[in-house]
Amino acid sequence: MSKADSHIIEPPRLMAGAAVVFWGALSGNALAGFVIAVLLEARNWVKIRWDFGEKGHVKAYQVSLFLLLIGMVMIWMDGAGHYALLKIVQWMPLYALPVELAQRYGRQDSMYLNTFFYFSRRRMIQDRREGREVSPLEINTGYPYIGLVLLAAACTTQASWTYMAGIILFTLAVFMAVGRQRGMRSLGVLYLAPLVIILSALFQWGLVRLNNYFRNPGAQNAENLEAGGGAINAQYARLGGLGKVKQSKEVMWRVWTSMTPGYLRVASYDTYWDGLWTYNYRADGFDDAVEAFEQDGSITVGDVDHLAEVYREEDQARGADLRDEQGARIRGTVENGSPTTIVPSLPGYFAVSRMFGTNVTSENNPLGTLRLINRDVIIDYMLWAESGNVVQDAAPRDKDLAVDVKEAPVIKNIARDLKLHELSSARAKVTALQRFFISEFEYATHFEADYDYREKSELEIFLTEAKKGHCEYFASAAVLLLRESGVPARYTIGYAVEEKEDDVWLIRGTHGHAWCRVFLDGKWEDVDFTPPGWLDADMAQVDMSLVERFQEWLKLLREDFQIWRQDEANQGKFWMAFSGLGLLLGGWLVFRLWQSRLSIDAEGAHVYWTGDKVETPLLQLEKYARNLLGPRPIGMPYGEWISGLYDVEGVNRAELNKAITLHQKMRFDPAAEMDEAELVSLVAKVKSALKKAPRSQ
Repeated sequence: MSKADSHIIEPPRLMAGAAVVFWGALSGNALAGFVIAVLLEARNWVKIRWDFGEKGHVKAYQVSLFLLLIGMVMIWMDGAGHYALLKIVQWMPLYALPVELAQRYGRQDSMYLNTFFYFSRRRMIQDRREGREVSPLEINTGYPYIGLVLLAAACTTQASWTYMAGIILFTLAVFMAVGRQRGMRSLGVLYLAPLVIILSALFQWGLVRLNNYFRNPGAQNAENLEAGGGAINAQYARLGGLGKVKQSKEVMWRVWTSMTPGYLRVASYDTYWDGLWTYNYRADGFDDAVEAFEQDGSITVGDVDHLAEVYREEDQARGADLRDEQGARIRGTVENGSPTTIVPSLPGYFAVSRMFGTNVTSENNPLGTLRLINRDVIIDYMLWAESGNVVQDAAPRDKDLAVDVKEAPVIKNIARDLKLHELSSARAKVTALQRFFISEFEYATHFEADYDYREKSELEIFLTEAKKGHCEYFASAAVLLLRESGVPARYTIGYAVEEKEDDVWLIRGTHGHAWCRVFLDGKWEDVDFTPPGWLDADMAQVDMSLVERFQEWLKLLREDFQIWRQDEANQGKFWMAFSGLGLLLGGWLVFRLWQSRLSIDAEGAHVYWTGDKVETPLLQLEKYARNLLGPRPIGMPYGEWISGLYDVEGVNRAELNKAITLHQKMRFDPAAEMDEAELVSLVAKVKSALKKAPRSQ
């Protein structure tokens, strides 16, 4: 078998190094790309090799898997969210490096394909033990590695002509190199080149779009603002929308504060229509919901070490003199991918500070809904509040007294029956409504009943027939009844703060709640009309398994670790510990490799001959010898190694000995006269005997 007939195809020199440098330039890791390129291409000049063999290749693959695992853990701990997959792909040149180095600096020009497949490898080992013939496929990892590098380089945030041209050139170079080694004519390469260019350009464009989507899936819809990991929609609230949230015991947020929060608001709404609550930003003179948040912006107060953001001029003095007893630290994870998201706020908040991330800012809308801009997946911030004083909500407007035309008849009738208009104060009306709901209604986790929804709305059925439901129905009905009686009111969603563990309040999905903002005694107050005991009823619906508890522990651990690591006081400690561990492992690996190194010069020409090689038919016995005798020992001539087959049952010793003699003469005395056909015949006989021989040799 001649070298030209070999199925192993190696990439041209320097191609892998150039590809890695290109990846480093595109990904912003130029130094890493240069170092990896030097390691890859140094094998062309360094005269050191290793006899890794089958087991060494497996170990190199295991090192790659270990690096991949470390990378996945680090990316997960960093809170990459939807972008984690692409971040993993972007670092594939590093993760796959041990395998490629084992290929380049090893004696073999290929490795078994089943090196990368555990069960296939185990099957091959079992076949050997039981005497069955095995012929595993072999590959050279050069081109697959270059493909991974180009895949990683294509995961960029933009498709400029520079990036596109680089991807196309490398793809075309790989194609042409493979084509030449496969014997493809130059004309055929030119014919197929346009197709290769088009496909590589489409491939890179697709990865760019995918990358941008994972980085910011909400970029196409700026108004799709959510909170709590997408659990509660902050732009609208539909009756029944909290149902899925309240089925989860997952910890959405944690709050550290010396106060008793009561409620965490996500959003407030002033307009109701056919079961849907929204904020009517157009009535306030804004073109969209985003502009409503940007109304006047925030005001930065304090010094460099204690910056805070307030939203009204009258809050500047308080924002510059923050007191610990007014503070609450809130932490959670939101993985919806948008750089802007709604976050929970405390009643009476007037300032925000210590927002985790780079260049993170805050804004709120006229109803007091708070959002963070340029935030990370893991969110951590401080809220400063004045108990009992809701300062961010706009003063009552006409729409805070509006009742949906569709619901108006039933609302008027109930308000008349309760004689709400006859009560002297707004607080008396609130008290009357609370008694009404507690005495005549019951709480239910689901609003499902056999009623004709074509004739009546859900809210009317709740008030007149079912008289049971969950918090959304109680809050919606109460807002409309209060408005009918002349009391300004708004619908609010968020979380009821009820569970405390040590020094932290835990906010779970089951704490999702709806209540009212009511204008009482000249200020907005939170008022809950849902009958007591609703939280116990919701918590009883969902059991938490051990797996779910473990997942929750991991989530909270990730949040705490990321916040701890980003603290300037801890960054040095983290990187010292991480680098020290890496140096220890790297030093041990380098020491082991140095001990087992081989020198090209020391091994002699018969092992690393770089000139023209004479391939003889006897080389066809190599795979059989490897299966029966194991890898050829370092420095042992091929003929001496093959002579180990003398003792195999069925092999004619004289025929094998003559074949070895002819092989040596053909290799080292090309001028000698001999009949190659005789050697071919002898090898065929030995091969036939080896196929029939038992494998227990």
